Amino acid sequence: MKIPTIKEVADFLKEATEGMLAREQEEVTYHLALTDKVAIVVAWEPGYDPEDAKTNKYIAEDGWGINWSLRLRDSSYFTNDWDYLNEMAGITIYEGEEEDGFIGLAEEIMEMADDFHYLYPSIWIKLPDGREVDLLDDAYYVSKDDELRNEKRDLTELWWYYHGWNYDGGETKETLRTWASHLAHYYGDYDEDFQQFVSVDALTEIIFNALIKED
Repeated sequence: MKIPTIKEVADFLKEATEGMLAREQEEVTYHLALTDKVAIVVAWEPGYDPEDAKTNKYIAEDGWGINWSLRLRDSSYFTNDWDYLNEMAGITIYEGEEEDGFIGLAEEIMEMADDFHYLYPSIWIKLPDGREVDLLDDAYYVSKDDELRNEKRDLTELWWYYHGWNYDGGETKETLRTWASHLAHYYGDYDEDFQQFVSVDALTEIIFNALIKED
């Protein structure tokens, strides 16, 4: 799908905040898809100091405030259930951000999305035989393997979570290693010439290290 422009994101933020300030529905949320996996969600969140409503019109006197976040688009239509991605969880919108028609905030959001590889996710590596492959793209071909088919997240989502604020240090890392093993078999099991270059175990480590490597 086509990624929205800065102006389209800014127009979305303007429409969302204006609609939410009208408060026609108490729990209304707005979302804009950036990719087939990621969306900007604008929603009311509780827990604010009602006194802040005096200086920020996006905070209501009942302690609810309007936030934007980047979330993983799910099969559910209930955007409140969509998982937050990285540090973009519930960032308050401020009145001053509308002075340029939300262009500044739109640029900030899209820059963050790009920096965290949410817009164009890829992990390119060179295999020992010289082939260049994108691990995240090729992961589709092993996602139906028995050991992986029931995983909640695909490799791209798992990679985001490992490098994001949801990093748990153990289970996620081991699941990444499982994906690495399946990819190693995918690249080498049916190619006897390729098997002369590297063992499956060694290739698994190469792929795994590429997945956990920090930028």
